[in-house]
Amino acid sequence: MTFAMHNLKEIDALTLKQWMDRNEVLLIDVSKPQEFEKSHIPGAKLIPIDKFDPATVPRLQGQRIVLQCQSGNRSTQAAHQMLQAGFSHVNHLQGGLAAWKAAGYPTQGKQSINILRLAQILTGSCVLLGTSLGSTLSPWFVLLSIVVGGSLVLIGVSNN
Repeated sequence: MTFAMHNLKEIDALTLKQWMDRNEVLLIDVSKPQEFEKSHIPGAKLIPIDKFDPATVPRLQGQRIVLQCQSGNRSTQAAHQMLQAGFSHVNHLQGGLAAWKAAGYPTQGKQSINILRLAQILTGSCVLLGTSLGSTLSPWFVLLSIVVGGSLVLIGVSNN
């Protein structure tokens, strides 16, 4: 074990929350910008791992530096870079954002619906609408369900 590894402290979500509540921490998220936009810990500063430079990390009196990412792998990598650059102590959120969420603490970000779910909702709605209108207004509306269902079968069979 090297000197640098002795100065890397893994903290849990409860400890991070307590430090944040007391305004004692500079939280740096080293996730990708897309991941950060989707979900992050409120107050975290984004410095993606591919642009991470320990020289740009501010050294603030009275504040601990905590690194975190989605699972904890990239933040461990960034922490080692900081220790090699001369930081005496670096903290790292064990388990990353997943551990933070599992502890029930709040996050911020845009929750987007994935494209597959959106397609399922759209096609299901068309089939439901065609069947409903076909049984109440005109049997011609059933064609909508037939076209959508037939298209799904064709897409599935052709693997496109």
